[in-house]
Amino acid sequence: MGPPGLTRYCPGCFAENAFDADRCASCDACLDPNDDFAEKLVWALDHPTVENAMLAASLIARRHDAAAIPHLVRIALTSREPYRARAAAAALLAFRGEPEADGAIAELRGSPSALMRSTVARGVE
Repeated sequence: MGPPGLTRYCPGCFAENAFDADRCASCDACLDPNDDFAEKLVWALDHPTVENAMLAASLIARRHDAAAIPHLVRIALTSREPYRARAAAAALLAFRGEPEADGAIAELRGSPSALMRSTVARGVE
């Protein structure tokens, strides 16, 4: 049994579950605590709370988890949430030299969003 008052968030639907739950009460997804941390960070990029998604993007960049590049590209190029997209774009800068990241960064330089253009132009990470 987990510590009292703690909850576990579902990686599929982000519903709150009891800390010791094995399956999500909302969508029945597996809540295996042994899942790969990098995979959990990728799931968190789509978290409904933008600040959580921003933190996940930052951690992905700091950990240099290259497997997350396609997910960062998707969010940077398609998210309608500007701060989520900006965090993904900033994280992509940690992967310069990787063709998929470089292609997205080049595309973001021509973005209609001033926030995105300034993020990649300044190389903000």
